[in-house]
Amino acid sequence: MTPLELLLDELRERAAHGSSPRELMGAVAASVADRLGLPAPMGRWPWRPDIDDDLVHPHVLGQVHEALVSPAERRRGGVHYTPRTVARRLSALAIEDWAASTHPGRAPVVCDPAAGGGAFLLAAADELVTIADAATVVGELLVGAELDPLAAEIANAALTLWAGMHGVTAPVRVVEVGDAFDLAGRGWPGSAGRKVDVVVGNPPFLGQLRRRTARAQEVAERMRAVVGPVVTRYVDTALVFCVLGATIAEPGGRVVLVMPESALSTHDGIDARHRLAELASLRGVWLGGPAVFDADVSVCAVVLGVGEDTDGVPLRRWRGSEVEPVPSADRAGVPQRLDAASWAPLVADLHGVPPVALAVDRTLADDVVSATAGFRDEYYAIVAQLREHATETDLPAITVGLVDPLQCRWGESPARLGGRRWDRPAIDLDDLAGDAPRVAAWLGRLLVPKLLLATQTPVIEVAVDATGSTVPVTPVVAVVVSPERLFHVAAALSAPPVTAWAMAHAGGRALAPGHLRLRASDVATLPAPSDVDAWDDGAELARRIAASPAAGADELLELGHTMTAAYGADPSLVEWWWRRLPARIREGG
Repeated sequence: MTPLELLLDELRERAAHGSSPRELMGAVAASVADRLGLPAPMGRWPWRPDIDDDLVHPHVLGQVHEALVSPAERRRGGVHYTPRTVARRLSALAIEDWAASTHPGRAPVVCDPAAGGGAFLLAAADELVTIADAATVVGELLVGAELDPLAAEIANAALTLWAGMHGVTAPVRVVEVGDAFDLAGRGWPGSAGRKVDVVVGNPPFLGQLRRRTARAQEVAERMRAVVGPVVTRYVDTALVFCVLGATIAEPGGRVVLVMPESALSTHDGIDARHRLAELASLRGVWLGGPAVFDADVSVCAVVLGVGEDTDGVPLRRWRGSEVEPVPSADRAGVPQRLDAASWAPLVADLHGVPPVALAVDRTLADDVVSATAGFRDEYYAIVAQLREHATETDLPAITVGLVDPLQCRWGESPARLGGRRWDRPAIDLDDLAGDAPRVAAWLGRLLVPKLLLATQTPVIEVAVDATGSTVPVTPVVAVVVSPERLFHVAAALSAPPVTAWAMAHAGGRALAPGHLRLRASDVATLPAPSDVDAWDDGAELARRIAASPAAGADELLELGHTMTAAYGADPSLVEWWWRRLPARIREGG
């Protein structure tokens, strides 16, 4: 076991015998202080845990606090401790970029609006002490807010220890207890005489599609009072904090806040990204990936220059937990301004997505009648009515796992729904109407020729329902197309260049790295082929593949080449797309 794991075991045992979280953290702080020869920043306690030499530093307080919080509590609060290396390097690049571009030689005021256990403020202190004395750093150059009183106390205790290590023995009270939006609505941090130059931090990751992390209406209203209407129903809280950072920072300031990578491209974040375009320019982007935090999510951070123009300035990029620099992006190949609907193209090549430039003057909107997907209500209503297909009135229920490129494996492969296995899952629409009439009416409108679009896949996969007799199970997207254009749209969605284009513009949304999660509203925005004759050929190939369960890899590969030509794209895209398909499909299984 590591020294940290041994310490945590001791603390959990004491917690099981009645020690409170504050007592545990106070004892840890006292032990660290004793080893450093400093006063205990959270008071004296009758016991102290043994602290290994490797843990005698202020940062350990935040690490221990986060580790003692249950996984469920962390998920509910969207709170995850920032690794020391990540906090240090992101803080350093924010401060260095500010100093180099605006005020060489002057020390900036650094703010963390969601300070947690103080990881970013400690990292900023380490940077600032190289250009200012420690008393000035903790007395004038750091400011923070934290909603959790214990976390705020821990952050201040850690900073007190840091100050003591640098010869400043007075208690530090840098982090205020309170919601940053509520405080900002009352003039914070300017009310304390602070004009913020740099905003850094790791705000809560609170996706709004899960009930346990959805914000209350009063919280949303408090946010809107400060940052305006960007607080839409499903926008991630971390992206809203990014707008807050650009709002409270002085002109010429820098904002570097960690957020889910999905924030670069989600539809629900468009208003926030547009607002940031008005407030700031994009100077860089860090792609952390899925392994940085114990949060089961890929993370990133954008570097924003408040009130600045980036004309002629290279777009700097970094990646990984070590925040290693990678080649700058060519601004000719990415949106010139932040007000693009998606920022995902900025990092697409870092995910191995080949460059693809498709004309967007014509999209699939000309052929798609509608695209829709169910949500929680639809899913649970369908699952409640599932049965094994027995009569001709039973409608096959199609899950994502049953959709392959231009093939549906219903009846050939089992599906798992509602916690059990089904060989031929189906529902009776009349029975559904008795229990869930709204859902039944919605499904009734989808009993028309359509495409069934899978999500969370490495390439775009659609199956063709030419007879309009299947039921899409959430999150399958039902794409309704006029019958005469059904196979044209199927061929376009199956085209290698369209997968590459979608990966570039919608990357980072899926649960698994390198996968796609298209929304229903995305479908009509996808580019249409420019060569209509080749598109006709592709549609005929799609018709043949969909009609023949025996269609194999050769036919699908031919479709890939045909549709790549229809888009006028680089033929090498076909090989990239082909490698992303499951092996059983490439091998004709």
